[in-house]
Amino acid sequence: MSGEAEERSSGHRASMSRRWIWVGGIAVSVSLVALALRPDPVDVEVDIAEAGLLQVTIEEDGLTRIKDRYLVSADVAGNLSRITVEPGDSIAVGERVGFIAPGSAPLLDARSREAAEALLAATRAAMDQSTTAVRRAQTALEVAREEVERQRTMLEIGTGTSFRMRQAELQYQTREEELRSAEFGVDVARHEVASARSMLRQMDAGEGRGGVVDVMTPVTGTVLQVFRRSGGFVSPGTPLIEVGDPNTLEVVVDVLTTEAVRITPGCHVAITRWGGPDQMHGVVHRIEPAAFTTVSALGVEEQRVNVIVDFGRTDPGAPSLGDGYEVDVAIVIREVETVHVASGAVFPLGDGWGAFVAVDDGAQLREVTLGERTARRVEIIHGIEPGEATILYPSDEIRDGTPLRVRNQRAALGVGASS
Repeated sequence: MSGEAEERSSGHRASMSRRWIWVGGIAVSVSLVALALRPDPVDVEVDIAEAGLLQVTIEEDGLTRIKDRYLVSADVAGNLSRITVEPGDSIAVGERVGFIAPGSAPLLDARSREAAEALLAATRAAMDQSTTAVRRAQTALEVAREEVERQRTMLEIGTGTSFRMRQAELQYQTREEELRSAEFGVDVARHEVASARSMLRQMDAGEGRGGVVDVMTPVTGTVLQVFRRSGGFVSPGTPLIEVGDPNTLEVVVDVLTTEAVRITPGCHVAITRWGGPDQMHGVVHRIEPAAFTTVSALGVEEQRVNVIVDFGRTDPGAPSLGDGYEVDVAIVIREVETVHVASGAVFPLGDGWGAFVAVDDGAQLREVTLGERTARRVEIIHGIEPGEATILYPSDEIRDGTPLRVRNQRAALGVGASS
């Protein structure tokens, strides 16, 4: 009797064992099928949403330009000697670079006297105007110096910011350049007065060095261009050489008129890719009032306007720049404390904008509200929180819930897996 029970019990146990083996095999099979049918993770790169200062900038190419330049031209008609200077030569005020000898006709006839007297009166008026400009520039420089001291005091007591301090210092440098430019104008006006007086004296004397008129430089500076290298006959007003001060540089940037309306004088400017390792800084001096039409690389007509940027000659590397050098500029039009992500993380979604956020179980589609935009970053008003990982340039493979494999693991801060 007990033997039969043992046999039934053994058979039952064997039957249960076979049943569990079948169940286990089916479960493994189902798992393998589910694993085989599961989509492969999509490789992505992410950017972490940040909460901090966002600088809204307008980025364009620019060209340097020497502000203080003077064109030396022939005062009278005659035979010009060979010009004795070359581009790049340093010259002093009053230095003789050539002369004009009389030709077949008298160098100065009687009819020239009335014109010479009118020229003398005009140059005297220009001299008075230049002197007034110097006094005005001196006053502006003193105001800028006081603002620097005020911002320094505010920064020391904790009520100011380093950005405003930097702006005040750049304004001070700009006022220094304006004073230097005004003094340059006085030198030019003084030379023109002396030139007009010299012409009148030669007419009154009727002679003097055989009627030869010296070609002299009105200012101290550097020769920028030589227009007439060889001698020959010249008419009054013929350009001979151009002189300027390479230390008084500015940057000319042409921007779209739709962007120029957001720029104001005093905006901070970052100057990069000028050939040196350091970033230089400047301020917007003025926006020219007249726009012009250009054609873009795509053949589209655009309305643009020149923005003039000043930067201090004491800035590192500035003396190594010359006239007409290419630079990149970023004009800061606004600074805001906000949440921002890389511009490659957002895309059009219906009537608004969307972004994919990388979470542990895959991609998550979000509707977002955008604010300010720059070339690299975009402000997020609603939809993404600081610290969340947004997917950069999502492909068509990515949908809501798509499994992900994050490649730039450091940026992801542990989101997803990287193989």
